[in-house]
Amino acid sequence: MMNKRPLYALARAGILDKADVDQAKDGQVFRSACPVHLGGDETAFALTLGDNVLWCCHSRRCQEVYGGHINGLAIALADKYDDPPVQERQNGRPERTAAMKWLERNPSKVRDALKDREAARLTSDDGPGPKVSPYCWTRQKVVDSLVVPSPHFLARGFSAELLKENAIGTPKAGGLFDKPWLRGWAIVPLWDLNRGTEADVCVGFTARNPTNDGLRWRFPKGLPARQQLFGFQSAARASMRGCRRVIMTEGVADCLRCHQAGFPGTVATLTNSISDGQVVRLEDLRPSEVVVFRDNGEPGEALVKAVREKIGGRFGEIKVVMPPASFKDVGEIPVAAAREMLLTEVG
Repeated sequence: MMNKRPLYALARAGILDKADVDQAKDGQVFRSACPVHLGGDETAFALTLGDNVLWCCHSRRCQEVYGGHINGLAIALADKYDDPPVQERQNGRPERTAAMKWLERNPSKVRDALKDREAARLTSDDGPGPKVSPYCWTRQKVVDSLVVPSPHFLARGFSAELLKENAIGTPKAGGLFDKPWLRGWAIVPLWDLNRGTEADVCVGFTARNPTNDGLRWRFPKGLPARQQLFGFQSAARASMRGCRRVIMTEGVADCLRCHQAGFPGTVATLTNSISDGQVVRLEDLRPSEVVVFRDNGEPGEALVKAVREKIGGRFGEIKVVMPPASFKDVGEIPVAAAREMLLTEVG
């Protein structure tokens, strides 16, 4: 017979509904955003009932760190929210019996954290802009609509492998991006940040003019501010591997250059500022150090100022790196020189 006691503890913590637990049956699956890393969409976390209650985070695979049994979930929650800390520990993490007891005694700590996160998520966009993107395409649909890799970015020294990983290409006839105002442009898909490390759902894009005549970049209307962070999936994977440094850049090319130089924990704000929604996303990466690789000139100064105002002291030290005066930004620096500079300045 299924032991519902830990399920009721999860209900008191706000992860499950008590009414659902009352009627729970073997084989039933509950889904929600992940309560461990406080991210992903409403299907990212799955709890499967049975003699052995199992859980899985499809966004960041948190269960691989703590164990996929319900005891592992209790360990994860205690490890994240225990204050004062659980004393009984094993390999640096709460021991499973002690963790389950902690969860039963402290459900409000988890519940309050989940409420705070939801409030931040719902109010994170700057101003009255859209909350949901009007775009929602599968990765395959996007790839089928593009010729990948993009000749423009190849000519700038970016590897074909990196461009394929990010599905950066030019529009195909009859595809999603076959518009008169996008023909010949380099399309940079923007992936749903609620999917964590997975770049499988496209919620928007930005496009680069292959010439320097007229407008250089285009952004479609309707993309929520909290979805505007290029490179997040790569940075999320680096965070899962234990990287606690985030490098922030302004543009797509800057971010790609850092990735190619061996620094996957790099994101681009796509502007010379940073929004509240982007700050919420940065919290998911759990950084203890932020490096701003700014552009030369006034836009670079504006980004540094905005980052210091929005997150100063929030994620530890903020370090500022500038490209040599002969380059506008890191995206213009050859990859070998960019790698050497980053190793020297950042380590």
